[in-house]
Amino acid sequence: VEQLNRYFTGSKCKSVRLGLIFNGLHLQLFRKHDQLSYPITSILSTRRENIKKTISILKKRIEDFQDKRGSIISVWNNKGGVGKTSIAQSLSILLSRSKAFNRFDKNNILVIDYDHNQGDLTNNCGLSIGDGITKELLEKDIKDELTEEFNFDKYLSVFTNKNRKPKANFEFEIKVLRADSKLSKLGEKYSQYFSSKNKFPLRELCLKLSKRFDYIIIDSPPNYEQSIFSKESIMASDCILPIGLYANKNSLINFAKFAKNDIKDAQIARFDGGPHILGLWINKWRRTWTEKYTRECVEDIVESTNKEDRLELERIFYKKFIRRLDLRKITERAEIARCIMDSNGLPGVVRFNSARVALQSLLKEFVE
Repeated sequence: VEQLNRYFTGSKCKSVRLGLIFNGLHLQLFRKHDQLSYPITSILSTRRENIKKTISILKKRIEDFQDKRGSIISVWNNKGGVGKTSIAQSLSILLSRSKAFNRFDKNNILVIDYDHNQGDLTNNCGLSIGDGITKELLEKDIKDELTEEFNFDKYLSVFTNKNRKPKANFEFEIKVLRADSKLSKLGEKYSQYFSSKNKFPLRELCLKLSKRFDYIIIDSPPNYEQSIFSKESIMASDCILPIGLYANKNSLINFAKFAKNDIKDAQIARFDGGPHILGLWINKWRRTWTEKYTRECVEDIVESTNKEDRLELERIFYKKFIRRLDLRKITERAEIARCIMDSNGLPGVVRFNSARVALQSLLKEFVE
């Protein structure tokens, strides 16, 4: 996998979209989307009795990705208060400034607020909580009404800096699918309401929307085991972008438990290689005495698990540099979440260079 990723991100690997890993007994198909790479099949058998089914699955998945659909990313941790909403909003805006993969125009971005009980991202974008808009889209999908000619724009809000003060350092525009008060009232009845046809209704909706957007960023609520909206966000995503919190042991332990246990059940249920966990980023990193504590906490988490899970946790918690491993860090900047606390309503990444610099390393995981 590491070797394939190096090929994918090579300077001469611009037009490649798919890659195959093969060891004689098994194979797996991966997708390249800009700097991202992730599996789009489960691990498939090449034994004589399985080979026809394996070839059929490969053909179908290759056909599915001929249309250059966008990637679906959930920003998530099982613990709340780690900064998921600020990161989801900021990353969406920064991605909208970047050139789309294999095209000259900018990325077309949709951000989905699926924390219907809170709706923080919706509020941070200066929008009101929706009254049934997401619920109606899910219902129309069940009825097969979301055809290629369907007008999604009437359901999506626009978040932009145009005609707003203070003046931003650059122009941006992203689409927002707002949190929905009617879905919030459904609560645990959500599954019964939508399970008549679609096992993962948000996933099916996102797959249709991904044909119109280069990236779909989902602001996901915490509490995977208790919240149906958290589970739906995870099951909808191609990739999970985990956010931990500096000097917060629980945010790291909680995600490690999910990565060792729950993610395997989710991948079996999907049976398409996803959701795939990207590297974990530790938010609000500071250079204090607690830096050593945070590093030791990660080391203890990784070393205290069995050999098989340890390899996966090392991949998730550590990024490989030329001769060393290190944690992925988002430096603490009050400006990143500035729009939450002041009345201007424009995110910090639009107004302050320090906020953009702090998120630059994260952005490079997605685009050049």
